Amino acid sequence: MLPSFSLKNHKDKTIDLAKLLKTNGIVIFVYPRASTPGCTNQVCFFRDSLTEFESLGYKVFGLSNDPPKKNNTFATKQNLTYDLLCDEKEEFLKFIGAKNGTKVTRSCIVIQKGGKILDKSIKVGPIQSLEWALDAIKKN
Repeated sequence: MLPSFSLKNHKDKTIDLAKLLKTNGIVIFVYPRASTPGCTNQVCFFRDSLTEFESLGYKVFGLSNDPPKKNNTFATKQNLTYDLLCDEKEEFLKFIGAKNGTKVTRSCIVIQKGGKILDKSIKVGPIQSLEWALDAIKKN
């Protein structure tokens, strides 16, 4: 089960994951740094597949250790309609295993409605994170 976590989004609003999990499943993909080529591809892949996740009952979030202002610029430039979460203290990143030493590792975690961690994938490529998340949801 996912412990209680609250994170700021790119608009500097606090998002309570436990509250969201009462009504939806959640997919959180980790990208190492806003506005870099691989991360831009990754956020756009999820943006373009958002309807499919929503039809399966899941909300999508991106996550990095970037501050809200940097993520807001990134979200605006890429026309994102989902939240980018900001884990500047790296607590959630460490919890899921996406923080290794000084580096943030591209990863993905799928959490079912109610808070059960369905699966996670660490060290996954930008398009593979999208494909992996959809497969993990559809298998269950």
